[in-house]
Amino acid sequence: MKGKKLILFIAEVAIFTALALALDFVCGLYLSFAWLNGGSISIAMVPIFIMCYRWGPKGGFLTALLTGTIQIFWGYIYHPVQVMLDYPLAYVSCGMASLFFNQVKNNKGFMRHLYICLGILIGCVFRLAFATLSGCLFFETPFWASVSYNGTYLLPSMVLCMIITCIVVQSLNKLLYEKK
Repeated sequence: MKGKKLILFIAEVAIFTALALALDFVCGLYLSFAWLNGGSISIAMVPIFIMCYRWGPKGGFLTALLTGTIQIFWGYIYHPVQVMLDYPLAYVSCGMASLFFNQVKNNKGFMRHLYICLGILIGCVFRLAFATLSGCLFFETPFWASVSYNGTYLLPSMVLCMIITCIVVQSLNKLLYEKK
């Protein structure tokens, strides 16, 4: 990347990271009442997924890493490894959606939506795996209890992210994929 393209990339990573953090904060204020040990239904992953489908792996993983790392400052800290599992690693796994960057960019209609949802599904399954591992290792929760607890907020979050990301990518097709 050179010149204007690099500046655009850095600016978008910063903006979408800030948007993800703001969405997570607001969703946490209103939707975390049911999960006293952390977690809430959130659409904070939407900006990460949009960056995955706009810039590919470099944009998706970087936005996810920054989002997860900054969230440490208002998260629950029990152990350094738990912090890594619950925040940076869990969010970086959302960047896995960028594996479908070319399919989303080059397809239209149903196939585009299918690849968007498949990428989000993979990212959220990995995020669930990190959250489950953290629950088992550091909060001494049995495996199925940890999967169930984390699944109660990640599954609705995933469905909301699929719907919103499909709408945004479809609506902003020209803006997302025009020459940078």
